[in-house]
Amino acid sequence: MKKIVSILFILLTMLMSGTTLLAQGPVSAVNFEGGWAHGTGKIRNNAVNFTVVPETSLNSFLTLGVGMGYEHIYSLPFPDYIKKTNLQRDLVPFFFRLKAFSRNVKKVSFIYLDAGCAVDGKYMMENMNEEYIDEAEANNHIYGMLEFGFGSDFQVSENGSAYLKCGLNFKHTKTPVGSTLSPFFCVKVGYTLHLSGD
Repeated sequence: MKKIVSILFILLTMLMSGTTLLAQGPVSAVNFEGGWAHGTGKIRNNAVNFTVVPETSLNSFLTLGVGMGYEHIYSLPFPDYIKKTNLQRDLVPFFFRLKAFSRNVKKVSFIYLDAGCAVDGKYMMENMNEEYIDEAEANNHIYGMLEFGFGSDFQVSENGSAYLKCGLNFKHTKTPVGSTLSPFFCVKVGYTLHLSGD
């Protein structure tokens, strides 16, 4: 129980600190995106995800965002002996996004970097009221997350634009036999609601 509470406290602290950073300047846009990912290494898992990312402009070509969302992994990104159980994961990611872009009238090209972590939402909810949980087991349900890639944004209305992006997402977690790093190739589509002029 204490382990889960401490995990949730850390995640909320991250989210609040990110919100504070955004509050330093006006939130210029909110991104709504969904996508698909596929394991590219020894792990061949698939995943679908949805995220919401409010962001603010740092300068004329950089934005900072704080995102959270939902991701469903079809099977565990772990070694075969665990994958045989055919379990699934429902993750809740929390991350910071740094995006650099260049404008060309109605088309915007950009590169981005997401960094944060994801927790197994189902596991956390099922064990929230437990007096004691194994710390090593709880760590198996926390994923470090790093994603980077590129994309294009196309203006579709005065206050909105659609975008397509692709990149690599790396999930890192601990397992009973050591650490696992799982690379995923991801493709995402989204819509950006512009709240202020850039």
